[in-house]
Parts: sequence; C-alpha cells; structure tokens
Amino acid sequence: MVTTADRRMLSKLRVLVVDDQDMLALLVPFLQDIDVRKIYRATDGVTAIEMMNTLRPGVQMVICDWDIPKRNGLDVLKHVRRNFVDIPFVMLAGQVTAEALAAAQSEGVTAYLAKPFNVVTLQERVIATARAHYDPKPQEKDAQPVDVQRAQADALESELAVEDAETADDAWDI
Repeated sequence: MVTTADRRMLSKLRVLVVDDQDMLALLVPFLQDIDVRKIYRATDGVTAIEMMNTLRPGVQMVICDWDIPKRNGLDVLKHVRRNFVDIPFVMLAGQVTAEALAAAQSEGVTAYLAKPFNVVTLQERVIATARAHYDPKPQEKDAQPVDVQRAQADALESELAVEDAETADDAWDI
C-alpha cells in the first residue's frame, strides 16, 4: 500500500527505466500510478548511459533489465556507480546465475527483482528502495546492497508467484 508520505516522497523522484521489451509499457503506468515525478525511458544500454550523462543529476533511481542490447544491465550499473555513486539501482532479471548476481552485488546494485514478478512485489521494491535512500528519517537511511542469498530467495519467490499467477489478476508475465 502506498502511503501519503510515500506519495509525497515519490512525487519528487525522477526514474530512468531501461528495457527493450514490453516491460516498459507495464512499468511506466505503474510508476505514474504511484505519482513518480518524471519517467525517462531507454531501450538499450548505450542510450541509458547517454541519458544518465545528459540528465545529470536529474535521475534519482534506475530500474534496469539485465538483458538489454548494446550494453547489458551490469555495464549500465558499472557506469552509474563510477559516475553517480549514490543513485539507487534496481536490477530486473530473468535467468541469472549466482555468479552474475555476485558481480552485480560487487558493483553496488541496490536491489534485485527476479522476473516474472507481480505488481505488488514491484511496488514494494521500488518504494522500499526509495525510502531507504530518500526518506529523511535517519534510521531508515542506511540501505544495504542486495546479497546473493536474498536475490536467490527472490528468484524462488518469483517462481512461486508464477504458479500463483495462473489464478491472480495482478501478475505480469514479463
């Protein structure tokens, strides 16, 4: 559930969404629904990096698919960490190995979300990530990078969500 305080915080947030598939069409209305201030879209890694450089410091969160053309999500993450150290970075991925997750963790990924996922899970992850980085309460400011075990648990949870999605109206096949 999105609280009034969440909406106030999110209304200041500018998000870059990077994906080359239909997820863009699904993510943008969701982000608009939770009152995100501005949504930028890129369909490949090169465009995402160019947008980050051009919009500096206009992007306050990146939601990026792992498997995108021209540069992958890990390359985009590396660029963001080298040039925009403290921007929250949410990685979306389908089939990713534990080694790949460890690489993302070592590069400073903020959160990981396994595909397919449902609307509630996405909403919770975006809001929790925004709270951890932008909520003025100091006790909630200390966000920890995602660890591989958590990401693997998310992948298992996502598999279970797929089984439940056959009967759920809010599930997305991404």
